[in-house]
Amino acid sequence: MFESYLFIPASKGKFIDKSKTLENLDHRIFDLEDSVVEAELDKALANLEQTAFTAADWVRVPIGREDQTQLLKKVHHLGLNNFVIPKFNGYDAFADIFAEISGIAPKARFILLLENPKAYLDLERILKEFSESIDGVSLGIHDFTFETGMRNSYQLLRNIRVNIMLIAKAYGVQPIDVVSIHLKKNELLKEEILDGFTLGYRSKLFIHPSQLQAVDHIEFYSFAEVKELFEVYQYCQRYIRDKEAVFSYNNRVYEKMHIRKIKRIVEDKGEFLWNSLADTLRNLKSAK
Repeated sequence: MFESYLFIPASKGKFIDKSKTLENLDHRIFDLEDSVVEAELDKALANLEQTAFTAADWVRVPIGREDQTQLLKKVHHLGLNNFVIPKFNGYDAFADIFAEISGIAPKARFILLLENPKAYLDLERILKEFSESIDGVSLGIHDFTFETGMRNSYQLLRNIRVNIMLIAKAYGVQPIDVVSIHLKKNELLKEEILDGFTLGYRSKLFIHPSQLQAVDHIEFYSFAEVKELFEVYQYCQRYIRDKEAVFSYNNRVYEKMHIRKIKRIVEDKGEFLWNSLADTLRNLKSAK
């Protein structure tokens, strides 16, 4: 239903160890860039050398360094083939880094962080050419707002987030919503996650383990919505199926597109919905 990507400073061995036990964590991004000072880069690489990786692990690499090729070779030698690419300045810059990484790691996968206007404006051109190797794309909200002078606010950047979502989905790439600045203000974090969910995002970047806990307490669909989805789906399966293109249920009209969406939610996300329904029922019983 909702995938999480957590940045982990690779220089912090205890953070890497803790990540192995975190619930609601789908992807780890070992950071060698913003959260690691230059003096601790060797320590970060040493920590990664002791880490067992999975196919869901990523590494954010700094680009534009004099020793960039050497660093990329070291990272690949450690067993990491999934790269998060920050701060590239548009199509040409990404094409160069893509060529270099692909020459070192032919099976490399990429997530793009759009952190300046040129990267954002060139997104469709990039995906048109490289989408087969790109798993995700996200707005690097902190650097982007610094570069543009805009206020760091996911609400003010809503149109940009919508555009990124649309372009990404048009090319079969996963849009990943922005990092939140809220650590302990769970209600604000929940509002932000729900805002992204409403826009079509089904994954988000996180920077602290406490943020992952908020996902557990979010009702992506209300009890009434869950109940109605199942009722409509069951009614369609029992009485409609392929007999009619349009039908009504409870004074609402449903077409094929609605049923496809409901079918996707019910069948692909059925476990989540049943759990949501069960939790709601338990809460109602407790309230009595």
